[in-house]
Amino acid sequence: LPAKDHNILPVRVRYEYPPNMEDVASAHESSFPVSLLMDNTVPFVATTGCLTLGLLVALFAIKKESKNRLEKARLATEAAAARAARNAAVDRTRYPGGKLTVYFCTQTGTAESFAKELEREAKDHGFLVRVEDAEQVGAPEHMLRDDSRAPFGADTKPGEAVRAIVLAATYGEGEPTDNSTELVQR
Repeated sequence: LPAKDHNILPVRVRYEYPPNMEDVASAHESSFPVSLLMDNTVPFVATTGCLTLGLLVALFAIKKESKNRLEKARLATEAAAARAARNAAVDRTRYPGGKLTVYFCTQTGTAESFAKELEREAKDHGFLVRVEDAEQVGAPEHMLRDDSRAPFGADTKPGEAVRAIVLAATYGEGEPTDNSTELVQR
């Protein structure tokens, strides 16, 4: 046997049972939700706030992704329609003049306004017109080879040349505008 330690005193535990267990149980049940909520208010509010914040972030992320997908689909549809229109045959009954591309080089917007006016006039005289900024032509080489940068496209008649008009403004002593410098240097 191990040696007795004389410094340890025996402790007696005394447990008293309540006189009526049903009274204790009913009192505990009636105050249980209230006491649970009162004891855990801060964790409850923090958890609810975190869940709400997480759901809002998820909602906005899903909404943004949905908007991006719709925008990509719309752009793809517009690009396909533009390619089809560029390569499509011109209805000569509606546009007897054929296709015409008007490029403008402008510093202050004057040449652009003339290009828009020319577009209205050309439509009145039977041309299918497209107006583009000359900066589109002054793009890098890999964009110039792209079919989308070509002028409006050939007409239905074989061997017919593509028609284009360039409206260019100058400033100072005949210097090219900012959006046409690359075009002039080529």
